[in-house]
Amino acid sequence: MLADFTVGGDDQIPEVAPYILAINHISLLDALVAFAVVPHQFAGVVAEGWAESPVVGRFMSWITTIFPVKAGATDPRAVSRATRWLRDGGVLLLAPEGRVSETRALLPGNPGLAYIASRSGAPVVPLAAWGQETAIGRLMRLRRPRIDARVGAAIAVPRLPRDERDAQLAAHTEEIMHALADLLPDEYKGVYRGPPDGPIH
Repeated sequence: MLADFTVGGDDQIPEVAPYILAINHISLLDALVAFAVVPHQFAGVVAEGWAESPVVGRFMSWITTIFPVKAGATDPRAVSRATRWLRDGGVLLLAPEGRVSETRALLPGNPGLAYIASRSGAPVVPLAAWGQETAIGRLMRLRRPRIDARVGAAIAVPRLPRDERDAQLAAHTEEIMHALADLLPDEYKGVYRGPPDGPIH
């Protein structure tokens, strides 16, 4: 391998699909790290701008199925496609932050992942990785990068009551993001350094 790569908790990955991989987003190489960790083929939710890129988008489409999503907006078509993929027994990779963190630390999570999980019934598996954000630079300097990945316990997101949907989505999003933070070194935890606000009812 081109990198010193360590994985912890990979026994937490479900033996069978469907499930959703929730990954922190610090590099365009995140999906390649997931491929090195996960034994199942997966589809990825990708920002529309990257999906339309003649280089990045074409490469992503070549290695896996991608679902383009409009950044910063609700995208019912993308949600429906992702939900159908999971109900058909697929695995989905999704970064709940919605964009690459320029600071490398966790940004606030968006509720889309929790919403897809609640609609599909698929469990959410946290996958935290770090080191890939400096890998290309280190390789260009002929230095071997180190990449670490950690997998957490699956999280179930139940069907949400209509009258409390927004509050429940926010609570489950916090749960997922704190599960990611628990797997990361302190400098990557970002806005999730502290404990969750409270229990999910």
